Amino acid sequence: MPNIDSQKTAIIAVSDAFPHDGELTFRRMFGGICAYFNGRVFALITKLGLALKLREKHREQLLEEGGQIVQFGPDGPVMKNYIFVPEKLWAEESQFEAWAERSVKYVLELPPPKSRKKK
Repeated sequence: MPNIDSQKTAIIAVSDAFPHDGELTFRRMFGGICAYFNGRVFALITKLGLALKLREKHREQLLEEGGQIVQFGPDGPVMKNYIFVPEKLWAEESQFEAWAERSVKYVLELPPPKSRKKK
């Protein structure tokens, strides 16, 4: 099972190569950690692995590399925009860097998330 700290370290290690200046932050969520770039979630770090949010063509490419669609439990929801990155890719900085850049570019192109009204 992947080590959460080593996954977080992998993201921090390549953050200098991200395509835009911005802030990299982490928040605990969903029993794991969400990685944000300029307030946009681009990665999930869980006990099951490190997943990146990717556009469809990149999701397909990563699946061909051995990635897996994110689903938490056999009956859990499928998070179709996120793909678990094979450990061989995120453990090697030079290979992971390109995938992290693709994810960051993608989330920065998406419309801003709608703010939730407080009750």
